[in-house]
Amino acid sequence: MAQYASQAGHEQAESMASIANPMPLGLSALAFTTAVLGSVYAGFIVPSVGSIGIAVAAALFYGGLVQLLAGM
Repeated sequence: MAQYASQAGHEQAESMASIANPMPLGLSALAFTTAVLGSVYAGFIVPSVGSIGIAVAAALFYGGLVQLLAGM
């Protein structure tokens, strides 16, 4: 019985090792969105209606949707 439990635990550990780590994707999405928004506020991107739109698009798509997918 103990040998069977040991083998079952080993198989489960091997199957869990094949799952990718979503943390780099989530952190890169947060960093990219923060960098774009900081660039808009600092004036590195020429202030206009379009620059705020770029920041909002980055926040919604890459910062939000990608983090949602990474969390799944």
